[in-house]
Amino acid sequence: MRKAPVDIGLFTAAYIALPFVSFLLKHKGLKKTERFLSRRVVSDSGRSDDFVDRAALSVSRAAAYGPCRRKCLEQAFTLWWMLAFLGVDSRIRLGIYKAGEQFEAHAWVECRDRIVIGDEGVDRFEPLLDVTLERSPK
Repeated sequence: MRKAPVDIGLFTAAYIALPFVSFLLKHKGLKKTERFLSRRVVSDSGRSDDFVDRAALSVSRAAAYGPCRRKCLEQAFTLWWMLAFLGVDSRIRLGIYKAGEQFEAHAWVECRDRIVIGDEGVDRFEPLLDVTLERSPK
């Protein structure tokens, strides 16, 4: 992710959305959370790569400095939802890594053929599932 200034509006949205997404994932599960969050999307807005980077940085900072530290899955779903709401197509990739008897899981977001959040150590994870939005024509 390129360095970009934090946008106070995006940071505030992420700060509010992260606990909500965390609650949904914990109490509704992955599939129901995906369906719920994919209800409100707009058509492609043509926002810049700089905007996507600022949104990703805002989610990362909100996760780090919010009242509770948020994990990669919560961050990925929050960014994916924010981008979709603002008209930017992206996808969540869920992967797994097995070392001996231990498993590790990781979630990251790809947008415009690049990883925008969750890129640290992602090369060792085998992608298992993608979460994308199907936009209905208007």
